[in-house]
Amino acid sequence: MMLLVFGDSITYGLNDDKGGWVGRLRKELEKGYLANAGHVENTVYNCGIRGDTTADMLKRFDIELSSRAERQDNPVILFAIGTNDSSTSSGSNSVPMANYKENLSKLLEKAQTMTDKVIFLGLFPADESRTSPVGWNANVSYTNKNLEQYNTIIKEFCKEKGLDFVDIFKPFHNKTYRELLSDGLHPNAKGHQKIYKLVARMLVKKGYLPTSK
Repeated sequence: MMLLVFGDSITYGLNDDKGGWVGRLRKELEKGYLANAGHVENTVYNCGIRGDTTADMLKRFDIELSSRAERQDNPVILFAIGTNDSSTSSGSNSVPMANYKENLSKLLEKAQTMTDKVIFLGLFPADESRTSPVGWNANVSYTNKNLEQYNTIIKEFCKEKGLDFVDIFKPFHNKTYRELLSDGLHPNAKGHQKIYKLVARMLVKKGYLPTSK
């Protein structure tokens, strides 16, 4: 199985020395590489870029996809994008909701030229006491209201298109979810581990993996 994960800094694994949830997947899925003389059945590519929105991803998607996958490989493509789209500056969302859904459609259309295996990951809740505004930019804020709205857009989009969706907002938005965040926005090691478990479960459910990790 070839897995390509497109996303932002959470996909990239910022603030986690194990490479985030994608790094954990790669470690498990690429086991046996050396034992098999450089041949590995599973390959994971982390295509996460810090600060990316769907608009940014559309600019790079074609070249990143074509450079990593061949049509006959029919890779699994997982999108984990929307947190930065939902951010606000001067009262406006980085990517308006209508444009966000349109961008999801464009990304899906591009992905489906290469594969019929497409999964979307939902958004992680934030600790608004640390993200309104964020510590690294006084002009930018992330709120759970916006994150939930964009998460709902993904969920409804996947339902409309018949796509698989891994919801992390609803399972994690509880009294203790702040313990899973490193800076109010990005998951810590425990948060990434939980996301990894949910994604691995979906991959098993779809038959892309033989057993859960």
